[in-house]
Amino acid sequence: NMRAKDSKTPLIEGSGVSDVMRPSQFVSTFMKERFDGGFNIEEVSDTSGDPLPHMINRTMMRIELPEVLKSGDKFSFNVKWWY
Repeated sequence: NMRAKDSKTPLIEGSGVSDVMRPSQFVSTFMKERFDGGFNIEEVSDTSGDPLPHMINRTMMRIELPEVLKSGDKFSFNVKWWY
């Protein structure tokens, strides 16, 4: 979720700032109102529509499955989200 407000991506990826830039130019270019981006998860449910407990930690989402998956088993779920 690299476009979320609390994303750490800008700290590790360069944004192409030139070697020489006036402070006023920097502010007008990079310090505008921040885009409220990222994925917004509204609901996680099983295929019957029953809610599934879940936890989101930055770029990871963990879903608590109702039963342990055995080797070769499959589990389907729905995520209601918007960007």
